[in-house]
Amino acid sequence: MNINKKNIIIGIDPGLNNIGLSVIEFYHNKIFIILLKDIKLSNIKNIYLKLITIYLKIKKIIKLYNPTFLVIESIFLGKNVKTMRNLIQLQTTILLLFIYYNIPFIEYSPKTIKYIISGDGNCSKKKIKNILENILNKKLNYNKNYDYIDSLSIVICHIMIIKTKLKLKN
Repeated sequence: MNINKKNIIIGIDPGLNNIGLSVIEFYHNKIFIILLKDIKLSNIKNIYLKLITIYLKIKKIIKLYNPTFLVIESIFLGKNVKTMRNLIQLQTTILLLFIYYNIPFIEYSPKTIKYIISGDGNCSKKKIKNILENILNKKLNYNKNYDYIDSLSIVICHIMIIKTKLKLKN
């Protein structure tokens, strides 16, 4: 990622009932929020209908914003095999779209995201939201069910990592 060129970064927090989505422009060390959105899937019970729904919605976002990069939260491995299978199918559906459009991507674990942003891999969503508000100098609507906060934190985490790598390189 070249910080001297305009970058459109999509952040995704995948979930079976709600997907957090953010579209961010990063240019000359400045961060601009283009879109913060939750895609609700809880009313769709069939996993295959969820997959096609998210496929169509993410495809539309890709075509509309022409992103240069995707950052996505990695899947937390739980004990429910059916849920894990469905989450893997969901994430694969999303990643295949980005592969098809030749858009590079990277995954970060929830602990890594929290640690990079706050210095504490176990901090609360509310604390992350407060830190994001300070970084962006912008008030964010907050509800513990707003997954777009998570998607935004994934993008900010990635930008912080890129900036640190550039500093170390110089």
